[in-house]
Order: sequence, then C-alpha cells, then structure tokens
Amino acid sequence: MASLKAQMSMLHRIQTNIGTGKLGTKGKWNTPEKREAGIIQATTTWENHVKALRWPKSRGQPSIDPKVWTFGTSVGDWRSLDFAHPQSIRQRCIVDLRIIKRASPGRKRTEWSIRASGTRAKIEAARKQGKWQLAFNSILGTGDMNSSAMEDIQYNHPITGDPGWYPSTAAELHSVLQNYFRTAFSSPAPSAGPDAFSPLTWAS
Repeated sequence: MASLKAQMSMLHRIQTNIGTGKLGTKGKWNTPEKREAGIIQATTTWENHVKALRWPKSRGQPSIDPKVWTFGTSVGDWRSLDFAHPQSIRQRCIVDLRIIKRASPGRKRTEWSIRASGTRAKIEAARKQGKWQLAFNSILGTGDMNSSAMEDIQYNHPITGDPGWYPSTAAELHSVLQNYFRTAFSSPAPSAGPDAFSPLTWAS
C-alpha cells in the first residue's frame, strides 16, 4: 500500500508540472528537455522510496515484491517516453491513477482522492457536518422538512412553565429532553395515604 501511495504522489507531481494543457495555461515543464529531466527525477524519487520500505530480506538484501512495479507504467517506460508530446504524458498519468485506485481498498481510494483534490476535501468535510446538521434541523423544523419533530411534543418553558415554548438551540433541546427522560424513567414517589409506610404482608 505504501508503494502505491508513493507512485500516486509521483503521478500527481508529474501532472502538476506538465500542466492541464488548457488554453492560456503553462506548465513548469514546458519543454521536452524539462519534461525529461523532471520525469527522471520524479521516477527516481518513487524508486528510492519503494526501495526504502521494509521488505523481507534475502541474504542481507531487501527482497522487493516485483508486483509493485506492475501497476501502470514502469520506471523504465516512463524514462523512454516521447517527451515532445505532453498530452500523451497527461493521458498516461490518468490511466495509471485509475489502475492504482482500482487496486486500492475503498476507504484508501477516498482518502487519496481527498488529498489530491481540495474541492473533494471540502465536499467530504461538508458531508460529515451535514449529517449532524440535517438531524438537528429536522428536529427544529428549520431545514427542508415540511414539519418538525418538535411540534409533536408539548414543551413547557423550563423556568416559567408556560406552554407553547420550543427550544431554539441545541443546548436548550438537550437540556429539555434530558429532563423529560429523567422524569419519565424515574421511580414513582410513594403515595401519601395511610398505608404508605405500613409494612408489606401476605394479606396486603
């Protein structure tokens, strides 16, 4: 998994420096010579990172699983590209990224996508926040729900006892519901009748 992460980092580095190719934009590697030098440096970093990982040792040397080089384009193929055509390099990056994502567990695919895209990170954060906000809004009736769950409960003001009052904040709602359930599930007080404190017998 760490080797795939290193490979993905290398691909994003190439994509960033090659540029999007859109009209009016210009990548940092804007000549064949710069693209060749940049890709050699990027693939060398990837290669060294993989070699530095913890691998089983054979005769004192790390035995790297050859499978790590089979996900997409190999180091040798990257270094023998036609560097005069940046569009083909962009396309190769896209294809390799798809291969890596398919080979990764589902949660890792989401994490890497979030790291690669600021927009995706914002969407993921908003999704988590929205889960709580939707639940709270549905209780308060302030969201897109047609009715509020609060309307089905007759609240009284916690201080004055006046009916028709509704909590307006999460803290007020928590306090009111906590008091409601504490009262509902508390043990009933003994009656004040003459037999309230008389001992229990088989006859009673």
